[in-house]
Amino acid sequence: MRQLVNAYLNTCYRVRLPDAWTALRIGYPPTGRDILTTAEWLIITACNPYSRQLPNTHNLVRHCLLSRRLRAHGLTAAYPTVALADEAQPSWPNEYGWLVLSNRWPLLFELARKFAQHAVVTCNAGHPPKLCIMRGRHSVARGIVSPHVEFAD
Repeated sequence: MRQLVNAYLNTCYRVRLPDAWTALRIGYPPTGRDILTTAEWLIITACNPYSRQLPNTHNLVRHCLLSRRLRAHGLTAAYPTVALADEAQPSWPNEYGWLVLSNRWPLLFELARKFAQHAVVTCNAGHPPKLCIMRGRHSVARGIVSPHVEFAD
């Protein structure tokens, strides 16, 4: 799990805002975009469940299903994201997801679990983004200590 957490922490999350693409990293405060510094938000994906690589066509179907679920819950303030793996994970594919402007984190955590995700990225207004691990504070993630990692349970 430590390798996986390190991969998340080293990922660059590219977000398509209305006026431009911007890059986000866990542990680094968002800059230059009021929408990212004054609101609560979360990045969620449906790709590669439990870090098991799927074909692109399967991930695209899952991405579309997640989009529908977000809209069904009234979460329409969502911006496309692309998670770019770091150099240490060159074989890992880019993952598409959504940056959702919302403080309805329990609902979003439940969606992440339904799409079999280990974690999401959360951000409180005025703070750096954090990795939020979905399951197993006492099992899967035992021994992981970082100011940039939190747990949903």
